[in-house]
Amino acid sequence: MARSDTRKKIRNLIILAFINGFVISFFVRTVSREEYFDPVIIFWIGALSLITFLTAIWYYRKKLRPIVVVNEKIKREIERGRHKIVLIGGGTGLSTVLRGVRNYSSYDNTNISAIVTVADDGGSSGKLRKEMDIIAPGDIRNCIVALSREETLLSKLFNFRFKTEGELSGHSFGNLFLAALAELNGGDFEKAIKTACDILAVKGKIIPATLENVNISATLDDGTILSGESEIGRKDKERKIKDIHLHPAEAKANKEALRAIREADAIVLGPGSLFTSITPNLLFPGIADALKNSKAMKIFVCNIMTQPGETDGFKVSDHIKVLEKHIPGVINYVIVNNAKMSYNLLEKYKEDGAYPVETDIPSLKKMKVLAVQEDLIKEGDYFRHNHDKLANLIIRLVEESVNI
Repeated sequence: MARSDTRKKIRNLIILAFINGFVISFFVRTVSREEYFDPVIIFWIGALSLITFLTAIWYYRKKLRPIVVVNEKIKREIERGRHKIVLIGGGTGLSTVLRGVRNYSSYDNTNISAIVTVADDGGSSGKLRKEMDIIAPGDIRNCIVALSREETLLSKLFNFRFKTEGELSGHSFGNLFLAALAELNGGDFEKAIKTACDILAVKGKIIPATLENVNISATLDDGTILSGESEIGRKDKERKIKDIHLHPAEAKANKEALRAIREADAIVLGPGSLFTSITPNLLFPGIADALKNSKAMKIFVCNIMTQPGETDGFKVSDHIKVLEKHIPGVINYVIVNNAKMSYNLLEKYKEDGAYPVETDIPSLKKMKVLAVQEDLIKEGDYFRHNHDKLANLIIRLVEESVNI
């Protein structure tokens, strides 16, 4: 959490402790005077003292202790399938979170479910969609790799792209593998995913947001319409995205996705491309309605940097406003990074038109969204979320929510 928030909470705890001490002192002084030795007074003062003391303990347990370390109890409970977590998104963002949360799942249950966008129309996924009329396999492939026991080997194999001059050029082996399994299962892509997960010992459950061959389009603020995820994600757009649309508009959400949301104790959206990885999942009325009706806690993991062509100039609250067009008032927490970032890497991003996402606390308070700020950075050639730290934080929030 932010240092300022922690200081406020410590201050409030000290005030509560002081009040408790004052009441106890008053109680002792009162009962020590024989003329005021009234059983009724003793009862009420004792009760008040106990209430303030218990309030201080509750405040410490629920509001003050840092949300950074995951204890073994919550891990065991989640492994047993007692608490169900649903993650919604696509692209590299979703697979990053899955790499962390897989440590809190076992191979014999489906307590962790990933609902994946399938609207990608570029590269290998785009070619296979046109040739075989299947949903986009790319993001699903990334999730399988992230949740697999043999991630290192699979990552190399599944992400391998053929560089021949023939028809295989540009295709990912993992995409072809899923397409082949779908063909073997009579075109049933959902069965293909389940078969792949069984073969590769995947922890958790991977659920496509829809089983229909869908596309998305974007309306820019000057009225221009862009069709397809690859076109929408272009960096050279001069106008901002106003709305995202689903095609066909009547496409239905996967029933498995709706069931997972209904049964969830916690639902996590992001990180990832706001308009092309996260929002497309919310365009299905069934998913949006299920999220609105769900009593699970909802967590949004905000991107570390703005994304040129999608979220130029966006603050944290701007990201949430986009989500709330489809699921108003649903987000309870937003996880944001507050770590210092290296100057050289920031300059590299600046050349590309990307900047750190500003955490505007006052706007978030007005939206009744609690910002949970932590050092979540993993630096390399790019800024990435540290998947272990992020998963620890998410799981601890689940612990706080279900009052274990």
